[in-house]
Amino acid sequence: MDWIEEIIEKIRKKLLDASLKKSLAVYIAVAAAAVICLSVGTGMLCEGWRKLINMRYAPMDTAYEWEREAEEDMYRILVSGEYYSVMSGTDKIIYSVFWYIENWCVLFYSIGAIILVSWMFYRNKLEEPITIIQDGAMHVSRGELDFDCTYTALDEMGELCGAFDAMRRRLIDNYQTTWNLMEEQRCLNAAFAHDLRTPLTVIRGYTEFLRTYYPTGKVSEESLTEYLTLIDDQVIRLRDFSNTMKEINTMEELEPKLKKQDILALVKKLKETVLILDGMEGISFTFEYAVKEGKEVYADEAMIMEVAENLISNAMRYAKEHIELYADISEDGDYLQVYVQDDGPGFTREGLEKASKPYFGEKGKGGHFGIGLFICKVLCEKHRGRLDLSNSIEGGAICCASFYII
Repeated sequence: MDWIEEIIEKIRKKLLDASLKKSLAVYIAVAAAAVICLSVGTGMLCEGWRKLINMRYAPMDTAYEWEREAEEDMYRILVSGEYYSVMSGTDKIIYSVFWYIENWCVLFYSIGAIILVSWMFYRNKLEEPITIIQDGAMHVSRGELDFDCTYTALDEMGELCGAFDAMRRRLIDNYQTTWNLMEEQRCLNAAFAHDLRTPLTVIRGYTEFLRTYYPTGKVSEESLTEYLTLIDDQVIRLRDFSNTMKEINTMEELEPKLKKQDILALVKKLKETVLILDGMEGISFTFEYAVKEGKEVYADEAMIMEVAENLISNAMRYAKEHIELYADISEDGDYLQVYVQDDGPGFTREGLEKASKPYFGEKGKGGHFGIGLFICKVLCEKHRGRLDLSNSIEGGAICCASFYII
């Protein structure tokens, strides 16, 4: 009997995939055929029973007809123009019942067919997709988009469920896009706040130095001019950085502004920043470099300084007493490499994998945004270089920032 079940399943699948109009037409046609068949069958059955009753009152093979006397509520059999006998009692009741059934069965079957077709059409074609859409609308109203609204039928309701599911996926994409924009803006704001600290620290250091030693006459006019120039350079950096932040919406929009300059002059500017930080917070610095004078390259000075200062700032958070910096040119001469090593605890295994991701670590604690190494990574990659993290065999963390110079 498996073949019968397969045929039934195929018919059911075709009806499920058929359009609502076709399905409704099929249901109505089947119901109409059933009503006709049942009505004919019921009529024949009732007529047969009435004939059996007639045989008790009329002679066999005799032409007769029944006449109903309304006033007396009885049937009289008319044979050859004369009333032959009168039906009464139980036979009269049975005969009347069969007569009413035969004449009114079409109406009853039609009403039953309408009710049955409506119920079956709703159950088979509408109930499941309507329930799916209602549940989906409830989830959407609660802001929950991780639900399933799949409906496999190929009819209009299947298309409607498919459109609803496409809307759900689009909402997910829109929410994700909005969330990404918010995260990028948050990251940009954190980067802005983070990178203001080092120039401000340098300015503060020079200002305190001048406030302490200039009144005592220990600072010459030449040194004063030099220190004021360095402070002005930091103010210009802050101004340029502020203008850059106003022009971009995400960190990814940052692009290096390459200028031709002497590589040794760039390294010496980095050394000046290190010198002003030396001794702050009880941390001593040493700076060495293996860069020859006269080599001119195209590089973004502000971007390189920003990365170096972020690495220094990050090292100062973990260093115990000392930080070492080293700058050199790669063997092929294409990259400027800046190494920053501290004597702190070094990176954990998780830190080596995730320290360069945004908001890793103690977010918000002690003014730490958890974004410094992420900024370094992005800026190094923008300068066609990379950021590498490792631990020294002597203890402490080592960060190497490389920048492509041409």
